[in-house]
Amino acid sequence: MTSVLLVHPHSLSQATIPRPPSSSSSSSSSSTLVEPRTTPISLPSRFPTSTTPPQIALSSEGHSFVYAKDGNVVWEYDNKQRRISEFVVTQREGGSAKEKVGKVGCLIKDVVVVSTVSSTSSKDGGAGTASGLRVMEKIEGKWKCINVLEGPAAPITALASDADSTLVVAGSEKGELIVYDREKGSRVVVPLSKRIAGPISPLLKFSSSLPSTLVLPSTTSPTLLRLTLPNNTSSTSSPVDIREIRPFGSTARGEIVDIAFSPVTETAEGVRKGGLCAVLRRGGVGEMVALVGLDNLDSAAKMVSFGEANLEGLTFLDGATLAARTSNGTLFVKDLRALGKPPVEIRVNEAILDVRVLPPSARAARPSIVPPSTTSSPRTTILGENRNTSNVATPPVPEITQDKPKEADIQKPQQRKVVWNENERESVQTAPAEPVVPSRTRIVSAPPAQTQPSRAPRQSTSNLRSTSGPVASTSSHTYRTPAPHTGGSRGTTPIIEENEDDEEDAVREMDDDEYEQQHSVDLTWALKPSTERGAGAGSPVKLSDAERMEEMRREIGNLQLDMLRMGRSLKNEIRRAVQPLLEEMRENREVIERQRREIERLRRGY
Repeated sequence: MTSVLLVHPHSLSQATIPRPPSSSSSSSSSSTLVEPRTTPISLPSRFPTSTTPPQIALSSEGHSFVYAKDGNVVWEYDNKQRRISEFVVTQREGGSAKEKVGKVGCLIKDVVVVSTVSSTSSKDGGAGTASGLRVMEKIEGKWKCINVLEGPAAPITALASDADSTLVVAGSEKGELIVYDREKGSRVVVPLSKRIAGPISPLLKFSSSLPSTLVLPSTTSPTLLRLTLPNNTSSTSSPVDIREIRPFGSTARGEIVDIAFSPVTETAEGVRKGGLCAVLRRGGVGEMVALVGLDNLDSAAKMVSFGEANLEGLTFLDGATLAARTSNGTLFVKDLRALGKPPVEIRVNEAILDVRVLPPSARAARPSIVPPSTTSSPRTTILGENRNTSNVATPPVPEITQDKPKEADIQKPQQRKVVWNENERESVQTAPAEPVVPSRTRIVSAPPAQTQPSRAPRQSTSNLRSTSGPVASTSSHTYRTPAPHTGGSRGTTPIIEENEDDEEDAVREMDDDEYEQQHSVDLTWALKPSTERGAGAGSPVKLSDAERMEEMRREIGNLQLDMLRMGRSLKNEIRRAVQPLLEEMRENREVIERQRREIERLRRGY
């Protein structure tokens, strides 16, 4: 897919041209018709409607400069085809326009060169034309003329600049060819009187693959001139290497209509590819397009056939796709890797007069498939978890095994002795704590507590959890009730002997036991992964990251289902609470209606 600017007789538009199908996809001898969708580009209201078609110059950043032939205003569009600025080249003296825009050439960013045509009058009443070159620069959003170059004596017919925008070349109607070095400020006239007779062709272009190399088509014969400029353009004594190229043979007749250069790309190894020159000759049908390699002039040109269509221009869409404009206002797109295959015909609502390929930076950007690391409003799940976690460094997950605990991790339980005042009641309880130091023990009194049944060892969370989420613990809840005191006697009050060092641990342990007993929903399954996963007892089981993520997704899904159930239950409770109020309001409305009818009856007297 290639994004292009299309020039129509009275408008501009942007379209995306598809690449021709591969050679193996179709073997039909007729061309395929494609009608892409176009996006119109609005022209300024001051653009003269009588001037057709609009002229356009495209910069390397994707900015386009639109102007009318013999007009005096140039409008700038950005890479999204929005009009952002304009400048006028006319110098008004006494209310009359003296200069008009001839051609526009784009240099570096926010710098363009404009050829102007001015009408002059002599003392004897005669009229004439003069040309000049202005270098315009955009400073703080406004265009200003920063330099005026001395142009040729005759009107300028061709204007071109190299890829680095350091050299500017202008040709005139009288065959003058002048090279300007923008950095050195030099001006050199290239002698062409013996090679080309007549005006300089407007098809003058710099080669995309060879530095400081111009390609100048002849206006009288199907011949190309390759001009290699010297490195020191400021020296007038340095000769210009001029080579003549005949891509259609020495006996061919006709004239060259258009030339186009394929874009140059650089591979990862630093090898530059591209720069192929396509030449269109007028003088018949059939083999009218030739492909020439400027770096190897000894090799024969390769002919390309577009059928019997009358071609008027060429444009490279990419390094291997060539588009040809026809006199009917359509495009024929051909894959140079499959020359035997018929071209694809491109047709839009209006006739196509010119095609300009937009640079990659000016095309629509593709959506990124990688989630950004930071966003202004991060997307989160229903539990408030950030989904953009692909760029967050996570620590390695420890392996989960079912090995037996080490002996060093097992703490010896300490016996806590509970002494009752009654001789026949005495029991011993155990609690995990440090060994008892006899010298630091003390006796405290506490209210009696009911004897709690010993709890069974906690089961695995995988056995307790249902498909809909966590469930309440299966252990029964026992609530402590204080025993009544009679007559101030403390006969039923137990005396507990415990260590002073372990007092805080014992209190914390009791609080934890009460917390576990009072809570009816077991959520520890979401904090600790299950250690029993269907493996045999004593055999280590290692889970992969994918299995961990799958288990976490399943648990999060269960939580979400539980939250939905809670929300549904809450709505039902609200309905049940509001239902009596609704019934009461309905009854009140009925009573009010009966009272209204009774009042109306009494008012009428019957």
